[in-house]
Amino acid sequence: TGCDQDTAYLSAAAPNCIWAWTDQFGFQQQDTTDLLQVDWSIGNSGVYQMSNYNGCGTGDPDYIQVVGTPAPDVFYTEILDTLCLSDVVQPLTAGSPAGGTYSGPGVSGTTFSPQDAGIGEHTITYSYNDGTCTGYAQDVVVVDACLSMNDPEGANWILVSPNPNNGRFSITLLNRFDEASATLYDARGQQVGKTKRLSSGTNKLGDEDIAPGIYTARILLNGELVTRQVAVVRD
Repeated sequence: TGCDQDTAYLSAAAPNCIWAWTDQFGFQQQDTTDLLQVDWSIGNSGVYQMSNYNGCGTGDPDYIQVVGTPAPDVFYTEILDTLCLSDVVQPLTAGSPAGGTYSGPGVSGTTFSPQDAGIGEHTITYSYNDGTCTGYAQDVVVVDACLSMNDPEGANWILVSPNPNNGRFSITLLNRFDEASATLYDARGQQVGKTKRLSSGTNKLGDEDIAPGIYTARILLNGELVTRQVAVVRD
């Protein structure tokens, strides 16, 4: 007896024999091996017969019953279809029945880290054990660099200068916003420095210790995201 999605190995022992296996449907399979592989499932349940023969004749048959136990029905459709590489760690809660486990790139416990997973499509597996058998379901989460997002109204009021720069630059907001902040990320999506709250006018950002390269400034204006690429160069 075993669980669906697992494998049974039916074996017999006798020297110098050729084996004749007859499955649960009455189909005979002859082989020189003493091992028959059977996928445990309801469809494969039944009585299997084994007999052996050689040049002196056929021996008495033996029988074994295979019983497949169905795995529990498991459902998993992740609500996080697409994430930005620089997004914070996200909770995973879509697996059903509740109480199962998540696994896959970027997964730790019941959370998913876009930065740990990296850019691309990632398959997340949700598994649930009902005390007897384990069922599985999978879904795909896409991590995007998010370097070219549509700007909300008013994004043309944002100036980044100088650009290129030596690591220090300014973000100037030419209009008032209730709430604004900026965070700088490197090309791998790793956060560089702390998130800084912005005010109307000129806000200094960055540091001369930043290595040369292309960076992304993610700017939140009243909860809407604007991105700006920033080039850091050295003379």
